Amino acid sequence: MCFRSSDLKVSFAASANANQLPQHLLPFRKVEGYAGSALFRGRKGSIQVAPPDRLQRRMLIPTALGNQPIVVRGSRKASLLVAYRLAVLSSDESELQKFKGKKVAGHELITDSRTIQSLLDAGAIDPGEMYAAILSGGAR
Repeated sequence: MCFRSSDLKVSFAASANANQLPQHLLPFRKVEGYAGSALFRGRKGSIQVAPPDRLQRRMLIPTALGNQPIVVRGSRKASLLVAYRLAVLSSDESELQKFKGKKVAGHELITDSRTIQSLLDAGAIDPGEMYAAILSGGAR
């Protein structure tokens, strides 16, 4: 997960010492305001990233109409969608069958290899394009 201002990564911010931050990085308190429950303090006071989060991500899901932008809530669903897109990229039938009957944000994942191949051939989906473009730039 990235935050603008030179693409500060939460995990890097969590491990960085606030007094020694390079000029292009955001202070931890500001990152904490954006990340919220995705961060927590460890036993010795260090900042850590929580494994499962409920943050929203704008991602693209392959549908019969092409890539559709959706809002995915949580790291587990986002990871599922990324794994699915990698299976689509590999075109491996057995990998695609692992996602049969699975849904992300109310959309059932396409597992029919012929349908996927026809969408790829038509240029309707791009398996390498996972995240929807965010029109408003910068962190708020």
